[in-house]
Amino acid sequence: MDNTLISDAERFFIIQGAQLGCRLDGRKRSDFRPIEIETGILNHTAGSARVKIGSTIVIACVSIEIGAPSVDAPNEGRLEIDVECSPAATPRFSGKSGSDIADTLKATLSTAFTRECLPFKLLCIQPGKQCWIIHADVLLLEIAGNLLDATSLAIVAVLSTVKLPLSLAQKIATETGDTSSGGDFALSIKNLSMFTTVHKIGNAYIVDADKEEEACSFARVFVAVRADGTITTIIKEGCGSLRIESVMDMIEIGQSMGKGLHAALASALQQERNMKSAS
Repeated sequence: MDNTLISDAERFFIIQGAQLGCRLDGRKRSDFRPIEIETGILNHTAGSARVKIGSTIVIACVSIEIGAPSVDAPNEGRLEIDVECSPAATPRFSGKSGSDIADTLKATLSTAFTRECLPFKLLCIQPGKQCWIIHADVLLLEIAGNLLDATSLAIVAVLSTVKLPLSLAQKIATETGDTSSGGDFALSIKNLSMFTTVHKIGNAYIVDADKEEEACSFARVFVAVRADGTITTIIKEGCGSLRIESVMDMIEIGQSMGKGLHAALASALQQERNMKSAS
């Protein structure tokens, strides 16, 4: 995402380290940097989350309002994702580079967060006239590599903890036959996908690349995975070509790591709920 400049000697060192399984910060090829997730950081929103992967920091918040449905889906609500980039996110920003990064992220995220990711039919109020619209706004505070994974993780985290309007919660509870949760009824998130980016550096495949590693990447594959391991999106980027065997290996790595991220997120959110209920 961010065009980091590195010397030929540093590039050689990074590539050799990745191929030997020892990265600059001591991680193995399949290791993520420390991940921090915090929800409920903004009281005036329906949901909010802060995600930090290494030094990459992303904040996502959700607001819900009534509006007109889209022409191609008059009987459904919809999810709208907007991405903004802080001018201080990276020192190399100039001109429109920040908006370019935000637009690219938004386009990539839209391939995974489609109509199948949430029960949008339950968000319909009056077919063809009114529906509930979920706005997911993302702010990129600091960019230090692996921005797509951090952004998708933040969106899934905030949609997992969103507080629905009481009338919508009651409608969902009635139509699904589940009234046990009362006003705290949440949207079904089992079909939400999370991106895992797999980079090819030299002959090695790595996940959670930092800025310097991204600058050495020949090609990368974005794999969007649901919690059950179902792959919903595969995107290849980069100037380097990939053999079909390499693509399949990278997809397999992305699928495995994506399932792990879903499980880790669910565990972290449950721990956070337990801590809040105990306090």
